[in-house]
Amino acid sequence: MEMIEAHGTGTAVGDPLELTAMKQVYGAGDQPCAVGSVKTNIGHTESASGVVGLLKTITSVRHRKVPATLHFSEWNPQIDARACRLFVPTELQPWPVDGPRIAAVSSYGVGGTNAHVIVEEAPGPSRPRSLSRTSRTRGTTRSCSAPHPRERYGRRQDGWPTGLRGRARGPDSAMSRTRWPCGALTSRTAGR
Repeated sequence: MEMIEAHGTGTAVGDPLELTAMKQVYGAGDQPCAVGSVKTNIGHTESASGVVGLLKTITSVRHRKVPATLHFSEWNPQIDARACRLFVPTELQPWPVDGPRIAAVSSYGVGGTNAHVIVEEAPGPSRPRSLSRTSRTRGTTRSCSAPHPRERYGRRQDGWPTGLRGRARGPDSAMSRTRWPCGALTSRTAGR
């Protein structure tokens, strides 16, 4: 765990209780662990505060940056942060470790609902073992609700500029289109 998005009650009693719990769960270890709260950036968003904290954390993991906690100058006197790897970042900084990034989000709801979520960086895309890194062969999946997707899809691309046809086909089909029951897998080698 390298970053914790705290609820950050901002109260004399709530903050020491929350940090004590964090120290018990995440305090041991050698690697530094940043603690912050999005409330210092945008205030309390009431019922949306958990979602906003989750969005901040996902953005941090994605961009490999730990955002600053605004207006922090010293710990609450009731908090003993010594001999602990937890720290409050006061400026934007790079993620503290290489490898998969892991962060936690805590949120305490007004109605008594508490949540704690662990966010871990997704693994990068893997390459097929049969293709070398220099291979120029590309696979494309296509699907549609009726047979013969290749002909149907090819007709749809007839009006596209030639340079876009090969590049847009794969990402469009594989990432953003609904998968239908009829489909085909095609491959092509650059220059052919």
